[in-house]
Amino acid sequence: MWEGKSMISTRRNSAVGWLCCSIVFGALLAVSVSEAKESPSVGGFCIDATVDVNKVLEQVTGFLDEKFRDSNKYHSRGDEYVFFEGNDCSQNLVGSLWTTDHGRASINVKQPSWWKNDEARSVLIQHAAAGEKLRVFDHPDGHQSDDWTEILIKRDIEVYCVTTFEASYEDDYIKMYYKRHNGLDGKISRVENDRESGFDVTTFPLPRYMDYRVDFCEYWGTQCGWAVADRWCQLNGYQRATTWLAEPNIGTIDPTWVIGEQRRCDQDFCGGFAEITCLNPAN
Repeated sequence: MWEGKSMISTRRNSAVGWLCCSIVFGALLAVSVSEAKESPSVGGFCIDATVDVNKVLEQVTGFLDEKFRDSNKYHSRGDEYVFFEGNDCSQNLVGSLWTTDHGRASINVKQPSWWKNDEARSVLIQHAAAGEKLRVFDHPDGHQSDDWTEILIKRDIEVYCVTTFEASYEDDYIKMYYKRHNGLDGKISRVENDRESGFDVTTFPLPRYMDYRVDFCEYWGTQCGWAVADRWCQLNGYQRATTWLAEPNIGTIDPTWVIGEQRRCDQDFCGGFAEITCLNPAN
């Protein structure tokens, strides 16, 4: 069932919709916020806002272009990991890291002229795929006797700000582990990324249940989006959903099935999923 809320999607080409994915725009963006509240996680706060996702991403790109107008510290405006001098993805940008074709990259940030050593305190993640890992180290060679942090991307991410490297926490989008020695924020000398071993996904177009399209909500008008995507993946033997694309107002053409209540929804406001991507079972 849809009932009053337009679609939410983690895809770049999504329509106007609700965006609530524990992201922190801080001073980066000005969006029309209907409700903003602090999250219990260290990662920042969740914004419930009716936004055009494409416009949000354009604002992020424009912000980064402006920041790097007189600087060569940014490899490409499409880089997945953009590092900031301040916490909360604030102040000056100090460098970036991109994903290579073979999925691995590492930089001793003392070496390239386009990085500032011992400056980064937060990172903006953009267009990152589930299964990617980011690691940051105090030691330029990645020795784990000094401080280091590892961040696992659990779901596809369009925009997410990790506000500090000195925390261990987990939410719907990332799992972060911090090994403390004497502090890491403002002391990063190495960054690297790769993919989680065995992190494979399968995408299901037009997912169905009980011979009907899967409804967007687990119960009538509540627990929508991720809750039902996760449950559908688990009912089919997968670990959880990593991303999904919604399709609103399909009930009169292709009725949906509300999994939590085991009943059909055949009204115009009933919405479903265009696709769900599930994390494959661990080997």
